[in-house]
Amino acid sequence: MPEEGRHLVVLDALRAPLALSETADYHEALARLERDWFAPVLAALRDGRVGMVTIHVPDGGECAAYETIRTDLRRFWRRPKALEHYA
Repeated sequence: MPEEGRHLVVLDALRAPLALSETADYHEALARLERDWFAPVLAALRDGRVGMVTIHVPDGGECAAYETIRTDLRRFWRRPKALEHYA
C-alpha cells in the first residue's frame, strides 16, 4: 500500500496515438486507461481509500483540471459520462 499523502501519476498513453492520428490505437489506449487506472481509482474513491482525485489534462498551451471528492459521487442528479466525453 502506498504511503498516505499526495501522489502524482503521469499517464501519457494517449499522446502518441493522438499525435499520429491513429484512431484505433487511441481508442484502445483509452479503454486500457479506463480499465487499469480510472475504474480502480473510482472504486478507491467510493470505498474511502482515496480522499480526492485531481486530473490535469494538458491541451496545447492550456490545462484543464477536474477534481472530485467522495461526496461528489452522491450527486445523483449528475449522470456519469464516459471518459471519451472529455477526450
